Amino acid sequence: MKIKNFLHEHSKQLAILVIYLILTVIFELFYFRYDGKLYAGDDLLFHYSRLQELLQTKITKFPFVATHYFGMTGNQVNVFYPVQLLYPLVILIKLFSHPVAMIYFYFGCFNFVTLVALHYSVSRLGKSGRMCVSFAVLYTFSFYRLLNFFKRADWGEFLAMAFLPLIFIGLALIGQQKGGRTLLTVGMVGLLFSHVLTAVITGIIGFCWVVCVLINSPKRWSIMRSLEQSALAILGIGFIFWFPFMTHYLQVPSGFRATLAAYSVIHPFKWSWQVRGLLQNSMFRSPTTLDTVATVGSLMFLLLLLIVIFFIKYHQFISFSSWLILGGTLISFWLTTPLFPWSWLKNTPINIIQFPFRLNIFVSLGIAWCAAQLVEIFPRTKWRNIWLSFLVVGTCLFSYQAVNQLMQHPRAGFPYLSEKNFNNYRSNIPATNDYFPKQALSDINLIPYHVVVLNGKNLIIHGQPSLNRITYQVYSDKKKNVIDLPFLYYSDNYQVTNWGQPIAYRFSKRGTFEIKTHQKMNQIQIQYQPTFIDRYSGLVSFISLIGFLCILLINKYFHRYII
Repeated sequence: MKIKNFLHEHSKQLAILVIYLILTVIFELFYFRYDGKLYAGDDLLFHYSRLQELLQTKITKFPFVATHYFGMTGNQVNVFYPVQLLYPLVILIKLFSHPVAMIYFYFGCFNFVTLVALHYSVSRLGKSGRMCVSFAVLYTFSFYRLLNFFKRADWGEFLAMAFLPLIFIGLALIGQQKGGRTLLTVGMVGLLFSHVLTAVITGIIGFCWVVCVLINSPKRWSIMRSLEQSALAILGIGFIFWFPFMTHYLQVPSGFRATLAAYSVIHPFKWSWQVRGLLQNSMFRSPTTLDTVATVGSLMFLLLLLIVIFFIKYHQFISFSSWLILGGTLISFWLTTPLFPWSWLKNTPINIIQFPFRLNIFVSLGIAWCAAQLVEIFPRTKWRNIWLSFLVVGTCLFSYQAVNQLMQHPRAGFPYLSEKNFNNYRSNIPATNDYFPKQALSDINLIPYHVVVLNGKNLIIHGQPSLNRITYQVYSDKKKNVIDLPFLYYSDNYQVTNWGQPIAYRFSKRGTFEIKTHQKMNQIQIQYQPTFIDRYSGLVSFISLIGFLCILLINKYFHRYII
């Protein structure tokens, strides 16, 4: 009887969950339709290598330096690029094998959780069920978000997009003093654990919003208190990533370089590429030239035009904040096109974003929000239902078609990732070694190919990898040797031994380890030694998380609103 009453009382919510589950499964069908294959996206090798480095390590351990992948260079990619949200996938693969199936499964789980989280978040603003469903579906399965997973294979940015709306909705609720601290905390921590660059851009936008609200709101002290509480929770829970990141960043002898590719001026895609991509709803330039063309997709662009028209037509019902969102969306879209004079920003810090199309994250978010809001603005219920159906069905059709079109055009020389080749995927090519000492810039493309410099001569010597250390067997016809090993030097937190005996090392002109030996046969081991911060930063995050959860329970069951 209780079950029957529960089903009756929550029938609408359960129906929505079923719809979300069905939509999630639809985008899982690519695994079965294409024989368990994952498209060879632009950054697939990079993220595959990150995942494999974690799979080679026990769950209770952490690979501070990459010794199995990335050319065994000792790259500290796992320190500088967050891996926290990869661990559920690592556990799934270790438990059930079938790694590509688990990647698709994790992709589906993340989509379903995103749908539910966005629905709940929008409902917190007092919006209708129609708007909640419209926004959740339109944003979760937006063209650019799926492009990030399939074509660009930028798993970090894909995961980050799930948390972005929670941050802005949380800020909106804080501004109204209706809670929002939990949403802001979860969103910002999730963003920090997904993609640092997106977190930085969002932080700048959020800071501007905070300044504007504090200037205009009479409740500025209450808002500041809420923001301080959220900030403490974010810093505490995110401590496991951001504090080691900062300490390692400051220790690199010659300075730190985040990416191999750097531009004095960044350039958007050509008009011809963007227009063709929008008209054909395509993620690539052409079937013969499969270069990525990252746009918001045909449906989103069409919706942007309709939003402008309907906002003007129903301007008396549009709030000031909605106009601001539309204005921000149009500005973000402008920044992704050749219309914006990026040359004016030559050699400025803004160029760290590398590609203007990254701002399509915010374009997609703004369009999804404004389009969903029209569900509440149309005067007739019939029109609202038609618009809702158009958004949900249109999103699924356009996004499915775009991914299906992509999967039918494999890249020459870039095989699909499958269950068969998962353990040796493109094993002859190391992933790009981003996040390296500046000193290594001129040799960073050579170091991953195991080039040892022995007494001024280049040799190929493969090291023997293990957790946070690597061993080289170096033979010379001379007794006194100067050996430059292809292992990146980030700090003094290493121990180098020759046949088990500690030896001195120095920072070489390649940004690697240079040592001197006095024997012909050498067995040199380089081992990273985790610092106090490396070992215990996770404990700070764990204690902060437990404290945060306890506060949530106190708020819920004892109605003492601490945060």
